[in-house]
Amino acid sequence: MTIFFGPTARTASVGFAILASLILVDAAQAGTASFAGLGFLDPSHPSTTNPYIDADGTVVAGTSNYADEKSEAFRWTQSGGIVGLGFLSRTNESAAGAISGNGQVVAGSGGTGTVGYTAFRWSETTGMARLNDEKVATNIAAANRNGSILAGGDIRIVKGNNTPQSLGVLGTPEGGGTGAQAMSMDSTGDYIVGFSSTTTEGQVEAFIWNEGMSGLGFPPSDSISTANGISGDAKTVVGYGRPMTNSETTAFYWTTLSGIEPLSAPAGLPYTVANAVNEHGTIIVGCATANTEETDYQAIMWNNKGVPKTIAAIAAQNGLSTTGWTLTCATSVSGSGKTIVGNGIDPDGHNEAWILQLP
Repeated sequence: MTIFFGPTARTASVGFAILASLILVDAAQAGTASFAGLGFLDPSHPSTTNPYIDADGTVVAGTSNYADEKSEAFRWTQSGGIVGLGFLSRTNESAAGAISGNGQVVAGSGGTGTVGYTAFRWSETTGMARLNDEKVATNIAAANRNGSILAGGDIRIVKGNNTPQSLGVLGTPEGGGTGAQAMSMDSTGDYIVGFSSTTTEGQVEAFIWNEGMSGLGFPPSDSISTANGISGDAKTVVGYGRPMTNSETTAFYWTTLSGIEPLSAPAGLPYTVANAVNEHGTIIVGCATANTEETDYQAIMWNNKGVPKTIAAIAAQNGLSTTGWTLTCATSVSGSGKTIVGNGIDPDGHNEAWILQLP
């Protein structure tokens, strides 16, 4: 699943400015801006988190949290609102980890303390279906355009093939701890990004996979990196890096031309994380903070020149009020970059996922 929190500001290079500027049009857009909370499945337990948006900007998947650390995956549309996706048989917990680009498939994990946890794929035709219990990672975090390919942990899963494909690992550190975690994939499912153990104990490095795993390196002065997102066209990767010794995180982008480059930080918010990038690498979203205690985060967006701005400021520029809200992190962005979703605290003090639609 996407790492939403964690956080040094350096100047972004001009590499980001030369990324492709082609913009798609979201089906959700009708020329007007809007901001709204996604609501709750159970108003007596008001908490929704970790939303993911489809490529067209019309369907959102996320998780609604109940009492006693129970949760249920949900799907949200403008017309239908928030709808629970239920649970696997003999279980009472589910959490969404990814949505397909067409919005028709949601994947994640489900289970109970007694039955155990396993991966699921949900669609309107099949409902929530368990994926091969013993061989499939429990933490699905990526889906391609039509949901036929999923990834999580260190495996890639193709629909109709009961044998998951191993992604491999970058190295085998002394003391164990080997492994990899897929975080995102392109629209075809041919490219996957995430992070993997390396030959240095305790170190992880961002990777890109295409029938083989390659390390992406680290931002300057950093020795740990994590890739959280990849553009639909597979040309841009985003994530964050940090030193081994502290939590001073720096958001980065990567392309085959530029390699790994730090993104600039908003004024007064030096510690940054990039979570997702749109179809052609022109819009990046994430969060930033002034401290390293994983508190006081603000949702942010970088435009096609690599300039960061808070989501609250962007909403205000479009005539929208977010009064009473604390927008803590942007977690996902549509193909055009015009629809953004994220985590927040609503005016009543509840954790509530939100959606921002720009004209």
